[in-house]
Amino acid sequence: MLKGSLREFHVPDILQLIASQQKTGVLTIEHFNDRISIGFRNGFISAAIKNKNHELEKIDTYLIASGKLSQEQYQKILDEHRTTGINLNDLLIKEHILTEDDIKDVIQFKIQEIIDEAMQWEEGVYNFQPNIAIYTNSKIKISMNTQGIILESLRRIDEWPKISAEFPDSRIIVKKTKEAIDEDEIGPEELIVFKLIDNNKSIFELMQSSGLGKFRTYSALYNLYHMGLVEKLPKIKREKKALPIKINATSIRNVVVAVGLILLVLIIDTGVRYFTSFLKTKTFYSSPTTYNYRKTKIDNALKIYFIDNEKFPETLQELQKSNLVTKKEIQGFVYKKNGSSYILK
Repeated sequence: MLKGSLREFHVPDILQLIASQQKTGVLTIEHFNDRISIGFRNGFISAAIKNKNHELEKIDTYLIASGKLSQEQYQKILDEHRTTGINLNDLLIKEHILTEDDIKDVIQFKIQEIIDEAMQWEEGVYNFQPNIAIYTNSKIKISMNTQGIILESLRRIDEWPKISAEFPDSRIIVKKTKEAIDEDEIGPEELIVFKLIDNNKSIFELMQSSGLGKFRTYSALYNLYHMGLVEKLPKIKREKKALPIKINATSIRNVVVAVGLILLVLIIDTGVRYFTSFLKTKTFYSSPTTYNYRKTKIDNALKIYFIDNEKFPETLQELQKSNLVTKKEIQGFVYKKNGSSYILK
């Protein structure tokens, strides 16, 4: 079974390994309170689910927020789903609310966003379980090229610093510098975002209603900003103030004590995270050329080889021939097959 720590084997490498071996199964990655499960079919990505703080993030929520599905339509579909047990996506097609292509586009879009997030996780654990699947009841089949998704995620990660430098807070409000524009002079995604701007929406609200997701909304906004079509207002959108309530001295004292404890925990947590981050920048795990990184990759490759062949290879060169590792990665290692196990040093 392929499993381990993200410190030793990074997400892009895990995805590439599964894809190169054309595996079928589910990869689960856990990062603090978040968990992502990625389904594979013959090395292609077929599904992805994210649980944030132990709560499942559903596509239905996105469909409603982006206006692709009304609350009334969703409730009707949900009632029918509970009665018949038919998959929600299949019901959306059956009731002619969305087409199969619409559903596929949404699923692929959400898969890319989930992979984008997983690609940035450097702490956590992973576990690949072969020959199982997620969303087994859906008639809609997705097959996305894993390498293409990885490259797109890397492109987005590379572009994000310049975008976030311009828009560091999702509560920032933007306004149009002009109401009328030549729609042929801007891209389709920029046009969608431009039409949603009403001089009162925050970036977060634009992201929710655009149907483009986080990266594409921010990217479109960044382009509009540098084209001079929008500007940032010198304020951020705040939540509405709650009505004042009367509290007595005891309540105040309890609140102060509670806040003090929370601050203490946050200070300790921040210190630990900073120290961990500092150590991480110094550790040899981050470089693919180091001993421990390569050893972990070879260990995982040996596990994959064993799953395929029900035995370990005679030499590490057999792993290389199977495209599980490169010649450079196995260079300098001593390997000896020892019955149903092996020695690697």
